[in-house]
Amino acid sequence: MSEVNGRNGVVRVWCDGCYDMVHFGHANNLRQAKALGDYLVVGVHTDEEITQHKGPPVFTSQERYKMVRGIKWVDEVVEGAPYVTTLETLDAYECDFCVHGEKSNGPPASPRQTSWVEC
Repeated sequence: MSEVNGRNGVVRVWCDGCYDMVHFGHANNLRQAKALGDYLVVGVHTDEEITQHKGPPVFTSQERYKMVRGIKWVDEVVEGAPYVTTLETLDAYECDFCVHGEKSNGPPASPRQTSWVEC
């Protein structure tokens, strides 16, 4: 890999979600996301964000953080990630691009937000 990102070619991938009732589909999504780069950063939304957009979660945010940390393809968990991924979020965590499953929280705002993986 080249040194275009200034990290000796390490490609950092961002993926986020609610991860309530973690299941095989979540793990498979994260496996595929990790395959697109070298380091996978996973943002997990807060209870408040999930309640506002989807209804109350079954598991608390602390429980969901632990579940996501237990998935072997995850290198880093961002607690309290914003519900909508922005370029500012990607920059704050030095991620090269964002991947999402078929259900996204909005249209991509840039080419760095247009990579998709199937769940």
